[in-house]
Amino acid sequence: MALKLLVDGEKSLDLLLTILVCMTWALYFTSGKQFLGILGGLARSLISDLRFDKPQGPCWCPSVGPNAEDKIARTNESRRAHVACFALSVMIGATFPYEMMQWSPQLEIDCDQLVSEKESEGDSLLVSLARISRICHQAAEVSRHLSNNSSSGTHTALHIAPLIASLDRLRSTFSEDQLRHESVTAYITTTEVVIYELALIHPSNQIARSSSMLDHRRTDYLMACFQACKSCTELFSAYGLVSSTTPTNVIIAYGLKVLHRLATLDDPGWDPTIVHQAVDIVGLLERCAAIAEEANAKLKAELGEDSVFLLAAQQLRNSAPNWSLPSQQPHTRDSTMEGWTSEALDLPSIDFSDEFWLNATFNL
Repeated sequence: MALKLLVDGEKSLDLLLTILVCMTWALYFTSGKQFLGILGGLARSLISDLRFDKPQGPCWCPSVGPNAEDKIARTNESRRAHVACFALSVMIGATFPYEMMQWSPQLEIDCDQLVSEKESEGDSLLVSLARISRICHQAAEVSRHLSNNSSSGTHTALHIAPLIASLDRLRSTFSEDQLRHESVTAYITTTEVVIYELALIHPSNQIARSSSMLDHRRTDYLMACFQACKSCTELFSAYGLVSSTTPTNVIIAYGLKVLHRLATLDDPGWDPTIVHQAVDIVGLLERCAAIAEEANAKLKAELGEDSVFLLAAQQLRNSAPNWSLPSQQPHTRDSTMEGWTSEALDLPSIDFSDEFWLNATFNL
């Protein structure tokens, strides 16, 4: 793939689809989160080079004149690649500090075309994921702006309600089958976390901090963020580990990362003991190790050899004590999780820094 793109200079839809497949199943294809960022950058570059994100119209190329038509070979297959690249890029970018693909008018056109033609059963699902990702992208842009302009005087609570309202309106348009789909549920839940996480950005401006009504609303949003994070971690028990794709993996891990932030948040408007009493993060990771062992046993029975999940279980048990909260002691393998059902599981080997990833757990 690298030879075709970098040496041969190939720019084709087939190569773009190959990159998207590798991004989707990066757990098995790559050697680290940095490769996920590289693949995302390559996919966005191919989208631009193939002009899938450009509207039909004059190309304004000096070699052919301003009025020559820019002919773009656009098919439903290329539309799917364009929409899928956006949905993948946003969810990966929400988890890691990587650049997200931007929403464009052509994306809206491609989404409408796929839905109207109904050529494939999966088209409406793909479009749903892209539309959820658009709201997630908007929330991420607000977060970036507020983080870089903490003294602007804008209270973060003012941004959350409109974003949640947009997500609720979009959710109301989905069918029951779509709402039950693993990817749709995971995308919606993670978008909720990204939106409510805005409440963690406390304004430094005295005027913005002086409104008791907004501060009260901010506390409610922090609690909603906590509930959304719990939902993220609980999703994993329902959908399993073996068949999880990259978006499902990283967004659940993202929920656990924010959960840890809430558990260590020093803020007069938030009581971190709420998290301490409801969630045992170390115990949660211990249970993840058990699930990884179960997944390995299942695959070993079919393939006759250990899988990547055995390494995941080992790394989880080695690293879990490192994530003890200040009021917690490291747990043993027999530790239990207060406030969590036995199904509450999450991804292995989470590093709660801005650069967290699965690391050696999945040999990445």
